[in-house]
Amino acid sequence: MRATEQPWTFASLLHRRADATGGELMLEDMAGRQLSFGEYADAVLRSAATIDPRVPVAWQLPTSIDAAVMAGALAYRGATQVPLLPVWRQKEVAFAVDQVG
Repeated sequence: MRATEQPWTFASLLHRRADATGGELMLEDMAGRQLSFGEYADAVLRSAATIDPRVPVAWQLPTSIDAAVMAGALAYRGATQVPLLPVWRQKEVAFAVDQVG
């Protein structure tokens, strides 16, 4: 564990798993795209670098590796996130977004 991390945070668990089993398969999508635990951690860290944790983020992506990376990056930075289901209509999306301001 890195000295600046608290135990059992998303960040600490991400680093622990990548350090322990970085080369093992973590995700595979229906098109055959794969990410190992180490590749996932790298993708999360790259995405997290662009996130301001003070700004709530509503996002709508299909169930995919990209969605898993987005959720991980937001969790890594401690940002408030509102994942929106792709099947939601405007009314449901507007309600969810209004709840976080």
